[in-house]
Amino acid sequence: MAGLAMDVVSCTDPSAVRRLGLCGGIDDDLEVGEYVVPTASIRDEGTSAHYLPPTVPSLPSLALNATICQALDKSSLPHRSGIMKTTDYRMWEFDEAFKAALRDERVIAIDMEIATLFAVGYAKAVPTGALMLVSDLPLRKGGIKTKESGQRVLATYAEQHLNLGIEVMTLLKQRAAPSLRTEW
Repeated sequence: MAGLAMDVVSCTDPSAVRRLGLCGGIDDDLEVGEYVVPTASIRDEGTSAHYLPPTVPSLPSLALNATICQALDKSSLPHRSGIMKTTDYRMWEFDEAFKAALRDERVIAIDMEIATLFAVGYAKAVPTGALMLVSDLPLRKGGIKTKESGQRVLATYAEQHLNLGIEVMTLLKQRAAPSLRTEW
């Protein structure tokens, strides 16, 4: 679905695409409610391979990431930047080898869409970035997201997350749009 969404959006020639999403915190220092700005995402899903060879990394627009970090710095909200992993593997939380690989890969968070969005954005020359909210801590005891905990996260952080997204768009309007496309 993420690939389809980016394909459709790319037809409108957007100046940038910024995703507001949820992720599972993998790094021991992350807490629910903190923000992650992905600097890359390991491609462990199927869609991105239809857009880029497997040797091409899944990276966001550096200029867009800088703008996202600027909005976060202005807000003084806790945030981290680092590598995420995108997987379509369901129930990975119960696979000890997969969890060990997450530690070896030194990812700070995990999700199901970011690598696809970055890959399709790169393939279609659409600057793409993300502001991810840690919604659960799946490697900790009792940290796997439930329906109730997910609802609590949305009730507590959704407005703040949306306002940060609006701030990013405001900052982007102040920049020269071509500066986002210098990476192609």
